[in-house]
Amino acid sequence: LIVTGAEGGGKTTLRRQIALCAAGGLHPFTGVRFDPLKVLEIDCENSERQWRRAARATAIAVGRASGIDAASLVSLACVGRMDITTAADLGSIHALMDEHEPDLLMIGPLYKLVPRAISTDDDAAPVLAALDSLRERGPALVMEAHAGHGQDKGGERSYRPRGSSALMG
Repeated sequence: LIVTGAEGGGKTTLRRQIALCAAGGLHPFTGVRFDPLKVLEIDCENSERQWRRAARATAIAVGRASGIDAASLVSLACVGRMDITTAADLGSIHALMDEHEPDLLMIGPLYKLVPRAISTDDDAAPVLAALDSLRERGPALVMEAHAGHGQDKGGERSYRPRGSSALMG
């Protein structure tokens, strides 16, 4: 799943809410209970302090509803900018996955995972291959991508992921 939207539209907040609810065994939209999931959050935009401060209210609400300290169950890696098309950076994500064995991998935002724009299918191919290598390990994958600034023929802003149409697949 790729969550897209405008700047400040709540993409990162939604990612945190999904992560905490999954770790607490609560469906993030319906509140239906299920067995808690192992969650690995790889945040390339915020520090751990920022993430935890912003997640505090949600963590408390999930804890009240589920009786589980979900914040302590989300494995958090705040890593800064990466290039997942390189063996070193992709390998570091695989190492985190080896360590935490997540059921759910949260990662992003996409523009911080690659050093340049993803404008063509050729640009997208190595990024998609890297993401596929993560998905092939079994976890569900939720990532964040910013919408482009372009407008459609009707003058409305498009909220598709910025870059190659290959990302839509």
